[in-house]
Amino acid sequence: MRDLALVIRDAHPDEYPHLGALTVAAFEEYRAGVAPEAWAPYIADLEDVAGRARSARTLVALAGGEPVGVVALFPPGPEVPEELPPGTAYIRALATDPARRGQGVGRALTQACIEAARAGGHRAIGLMTHEMMSGPRRLYEGLGFREIATLTWPVYGRFLVYLLPLEAAGATQP
Repeated sequence: MRDLALVIRDAHPDEYPHLGALTVAAFEEYRAGVAPEAWAPYIADLEDVAGRARSARTLVALAGGEPVGVVALFPPGPEVPEELPPGTAYIRALATDPARRGQGVGRALTQACIEAARAGGHRAIGLMTHEMMSGPRRLYEGLGFREIATLTWPVYGRFLVYLLPLEAAGATQP
């Protein structure tokens, strides 16, 4: 599929409910990898764009004026997993409308996060992704992120922690 003409900007609060629904739709395919008792709390967390926006910058990708993706970018602080080094910004809840996958939305949002973290003077940017999320893992690895840790939770499974030192981010070709 070809890349879309995208506009990346900060999300507006009136968009949060729609972006929450988009995030839930994007993660639905992973339902089988999460214990049934954990699915409802996981979805409630993913849907809570407004909650993330209290601590993070929320970026939205628009195609033709319509939201097709969203991501939260946390500055270094309490929301960043302890497995990541101090001074690391943190990407969370990257979601692409399932109908728009393979069109560059996730890549554009991730690159916007990298640029914002670099502009903010952060030393690195990190994220966690589930081991079953092979498409996102290929995206992150293609942008230069490297796995630095693995975390396992009984009801959620294995998550991989990735890090990208920002001095290396500009050297990686898409």
